[in-house]
Amino acid sequence: RRCCSERLIGAGVSGSLAALVLRSRHPTASLTVLDADVGAKLAGRHLDPTFQFIRASKTLRTVQLQSVLGMLEAEGMMARWEGRFGLLGRKGGQFLPREALANTEMGQAMRKEAEGRGSPTEGGESEVSGTLDFCGLLRPGDAPLLVGSPSSATLCASICAAAGAEVRLGARVTAARHSPTRGCWELQIAGGGGGGGGGGGGGR
Repeated sequence: RRCCSERLIGAGVSGSLAALVLRSRHPTASLTVLDADVGAKLAGRHLDPTFQFIRASKTLRTVQLQSVLGMLEAEGMMARWEGRFGLLGRKGGQFLPREALANTEMGQAMRKEAEGRGSPTEGGESEVSGTLDFCGLLRPGDAPLLVGSPSSATLCASICAAAGAEVRLGARVTAARHSPTRGCWELQIAGGGGGGGGGGGGGR
């Protein structure tokens, strides 16, 4: 089916990246992203902020995500987080950088935990997650930590702009009906503009 107009629900990471994928597949399509806000969680304007950084570990299941993140970094929409990571000591609360952890009791415990996580899954990831270093911040990783540039608050808007997608704020989808004859979903939209057919998208 030739794509001429697509509407995506959600202007968060999933919705904005979906717009970018659609643009690569349909260069002439008209794309509209519907949401009350753009990247609300990333900008901290949501009660449940969940985004501090993105890391795509090198597994078979994340090859495409690694490619997308690399492109966003090359285009200046994301940058590497070069923070100082470490632990606060139990005695005196002194900061111990991760570079100095290798020969400590904690460093040895993390190394043993990593070695004993069990066999990898089909996608190359372990079935058992770490507990001592949950986010993998204290040991050198196989993939960089990335954040939005110039800030995470601008990431989704930048991706939508790169996709050439119109962002319609204040829009709320009140109903969705699949049309077998048109082969798409027809949306009823309140606020932010009119309705029409369109594709799916991601939530915030």
